[in-house]
Amino acid sequence: MGVEELRKEILEEAERKVNEIISEAKAEADKILKDAERRVEEIKKAREADVRKRMEEKLRSEFSLARIEGKKLIVNTKWAIVDEVFNKAWERFMEFGGSKEYYNEFIPKMVAYGASRMGVDEVLLHLNSNDAKRIKGMIGKLAKDVSKYAGKKIKLNLAEKPVNIKGGVIVSDVEEKVYFNASFDALFKRAREELAPAVFELLFGGG
Repeated sequence: MGVEELRKEILEEAERKVNEIISEAKAEADKILKDAERRVEEIKKAREADVRKRMEEKLRSEFSLARIEGKKLIVNTKWAIVDEVFNKAWERFMEFGGSKEYYNEFIPKMVAYGASRMGVDEVLLHLNSNDAKRIKGMIGKLAKDVSKYAGKKIKLNLAEKPVNIKGGVIVSDVEEKVYFNASFDALFKRAREELAPAVFELLFGGG
């Protein structure tokens, strides 16, 4: 084999080797690219699943919150209706003040009950300014009515200064150490606290 033939064979072998390397490199590059594409797709799907999961969790959370808020709104609306019932009752209560029955029965009975509760025969009446003026002119009749309901003679005195109440009467002993509050304000407050659950139950069945 001459030098020229050797040279030619070496070049051919080198070219063949280069082609093999290029072919292997291309195959490896294709494999790497496919792996990269597969990995990108996996990451994309994972991210989509993660986003979808987060969105579902967010929606569930918002739905749960909406249900809670909805229930609160319903309960608050029901209690607002209960409030309206008591507001109407308060209006009728206020209309009752100043009536004939108010002065001839309600006030005497409340004073008699207060005197009996305190165990005294003489009391001091604390009234608002309108009732104080009205009762001042009928104190004798009121004393008789109170004594009748109490079953014993009760002496009545009017407090010097009117009190800031909507109606009714606050009864105290003459030393003003013990009080019986039969004002509209106190009576209505106690009635509301006691009756509100029953009114709610009556209107909505406790639901």
